[in-house]
Amino acid sequence: MRTPLALLVLLITAALLGGCSSDDAQQPSGTGSMGMGGEGETSGMIAGAIAAEKNASIAPGVVRVSGDKLVVPRLSAPVDGWLAVRSLSATGPVLGFAPVSRGENRDVTVSFKGGDSDQVRLVLHVDRGARGTWEYDPANPTRGMDRPVYVDRKVVEREVALRAYGVDVPPHEISLWAEPQPASGGKVRVEQALAPPGSWIAVHVLEDGVRGRLLGFTGISGEAFEIDVPIEDPKGATMLAVSLFADKGAGGSFEYSSDAPLSSPDQPLKTGHELVTRPVPVQ
Repeated sequence: MRTPLALLVLLITAALLGGCSSDDAQQPSGTGSMGMGGEGETSGMIAGAIAAEKNASIAPGVVRVSGDKLVVPRLSAPVDGWLAVRSLSATGPVLGFAPVSRGENRDVTVSFKGGDSDQVRLVLHVDRGARGTWEYDPANPTRGMDRPVYVDRKVVEREVALRAYGVDVPPHEISLWAEPQPASGGKVRVEQALAPPGSWIAVHVLEDGVRGRLLGFTGISGEAFEIDVPIEDPKGATMLAVSLFADKGAGGSFEYSSDAPLSSPDQPLKTGHELVTRPVPVQ
């Protein structure tokens, strides 16, 4: 009876070993076991790149702001990859990214694009597709190969406050509402807005969850209804971002760039940590 039992054990062991992916076998020594999937967990499986804690971390320390760049003092990556700046919102739009090398990295600098909050996530990703090309879409996390790194079933990430981003206004002193609408006629209709004197309503193209090209703007002081904001042709855009801004620069000139959000004179208005903005579908 022992011989058939021993043979059965050998067959099961061989089958299990045969099921290991060649991708796992090719990982450099000391990086931990790394498997792939989409961000989050699916059917109890980690959907990302799995690493050991000693090889994957974003070290504590002050994240410096230099112009419109964030400088992270130290991090460790299990393989060559990326440090991404991402929104805290559910889909986590990518606001910027920079390459990192396997092992310890110091003073990693990431350019930052304007998001929807004055807080962001720093997330460690792997570079597993075309090397040197960012390939990750938070809206379709299983499509790209450059997925987040996990340690002990948790994404390797860190939240950072951007205290210089935005101008805070009490909730009862600010509001904004706009309905889905056609992008024809050279304007966007804002149903209602309330803002401090010397403010702007600005319309941008919403690209991958992030404000992109500026289409138009108009001034607002106090409360107003049915405001028509003149805009340029959105050229095939399916989603617009309507936002409130403070006029902090040269009076009467709108001075904000999505590519330089921290150093722009005019800053988005916010209440709490959230910027006052509305996504508007183009019908």
